[in-house]
Amino acid sequence: METKRDVGVASAWRGLFGNEYTRFLSSAINSALHTVPIDVKKHGRYLTYLHGHRALQTQTLLEENPVDKSLRLISIYPRFPAHFKSLLFTVKTVEEWSNQVEAVFTGTILDGRNFSFFCQNYLDYKGKTPVNSRLEICISVISLNARILGGGGDKGTPQEGQTFYLYKMRYLNPSHRDQSGPEFCEFFSQAQGFAKITLLNTDIYRIQGVITDDNYVDYDYYIYTHPSLIRNPELLRLGDPVTGIGWTQAEIVGVL
Repeated sequence: METKRDVGVASAWRGLFGNEYTRFLSSAINSALHTVPIDVKKHGRYLTYLHGHRALQTQTLLEENPVDKSLRLISIYPRFPAHFKSLLFTVKTVEEWSNQVEAVFTGTILDGRNFSFFCQNYLDYKGKTPVNSRLEICISVISLNARILGGGGDKGTPQEGQTFYLYKMRYLNPSHRDQSGPEFCEFFSQAQGFAKITLLNTDIYRIQGVITDDNYVDYDYYIYTHPSLIRNPELLRLGDPVTGIGWTQAEIVGVL
């Protein structure tokens, strides 16, 4: 395990609330500290508070002072429930951040494809995921900029002849652009579904994406984003391609 970076989750919040995310982040912190959580876990001197509902949650990391039992806020980030079936991930590295309670995993999924993610339940598995261990994970993406590629049929499905081409084009890969870490990704998928959900009185788009392994097995995931970060949201229809740069996040649901 390596401890490298003094970083944070600001990009995740920007993806959900747009360029004015700091205003909403203050509200998220205030809500987390002054409302009753739906779940509390204790990991030594650290505590996690979970707030929200099934569609979208926030997780707050706190450190307890052993003397006076006061709590210090370490981090707060969106947490996404596991809606779809898990996929297998083989660990290559665990990059623990300087706060020692958050980390990014790098490794491979499916048929050896490189994959990296910010682990949204790292404290549950800290020290339990050595190199080459195999994990079951459920993935989510927060889009930082997205573009809808139009061209669907009359009912919002790909035109004749496009279906197989789009099927083979699906990807969800670590980004090689000038980003700040391996938790960023590039994605391309057909929109399998979409909805609006609400967090802190703000509408957030949730688009259902999919990746496919070499045996043609599909693995669904959700792409979350603020409407202002979609270049052409009016084109969003079922079956049409969506592509962009995002923040990759995952829940570990098991260690094999």
